[in-house]
Amino acid sequence: MRRIDRDDLATSIYVALRTAPATAKRAFRSKLPHESDAGTRALAERVCDLLDNKSSMVIAADMVGAPYVRTPGTFGVTEPDPCP
Repeated sequence: MRRIDRDDLATSIYVALRTAPATAKRAFRSKLPHESDAGTRALAERVCDLLDNKSSMVIAADMVGAPYVRTPGTFGVTEPDPCP
């Protein structure tokens, strides 16, 4: 297991968005709300497919604190570090 550097992640997302189908990008820029929503959904799915697949995943620390004031935990502080 390894942690993906932020620059590598940004580059992968950039490439995924730039290589998205023209129809999705055109719909994303549309002035019509239903087309814009569909385009946004298509681009979001493309990024999610890049991040969450058989070889990679996104993990988050559990929420910590009192039941009425919950905040995200911190890896290495309140949660074990998944990538030592």
